[in-house]
Amino acid sequence: MLYSVFGKLILKKPKLAVVEVNGLGLEFLISPKTSRKLPKIGSRVKIFCTPCVNKEGVELYGFLTNEEKELFDTVNSAPGIGPKSTLGLLERFPQDKLFSIINNNRADLLAQVSGMGQKRSERLILELKNKIKKTGNEGAALVEENLELAEVLKALGYKQKEINEALKRLSDEPMKLEERIKQCLTLLKK
Repeated sequence: MLYSVFGKLILKKPKLAVVEVNGLGLEFLISPKTSRKLPKIGSRVKIFCTPCVNKEGVELYGFLTNEEKELFDTVNSAPGIGPKSTLGLLERFPQDKLFSIINNNRADLLAQVSGMGQKRSERLILELKNKIKKTGNEGAALVEENLELAEVLKALGYKQKEINEALKRLSDEPMKLEERIKQCLTLLKK
């Protein structure tokens, strides 16, 4: 089974990367977050991968670290959760926040990811709760705060794309909502 490849990056798009190994180009489905972390075209890169079989054939899902690959494999092992939904979850939530959301039964937060929905999110939580390590509820609280912050910024007239970019750059340090709003507004002015 394919575990990882090392070769030359010859194509990089937000959801796709192609790595050439000994004259063979391997296409990987990746998250936009992974795409942003990839080096420039022509650079050497190591991609950890998971093959997934579907009606059309085999798709390779690529990751920059073994930890990302293992998390993908764990979430993707849940029945009814496909690899594209899994990639969407990993794009939206870092591992600690995802584990915290699952441990705190916050299906409502998972349901906001495209392709998930409330029932699928509840099923994912049931399937994974015993497979993942326990973490505190800080991650779920931070996700909730960011959702509330996004609503405030929307009400102020900012577009969702601007809000998402500001939230990515926002500090994860604990602070009051008012402080987070101020920090976000400063980031949005730049």
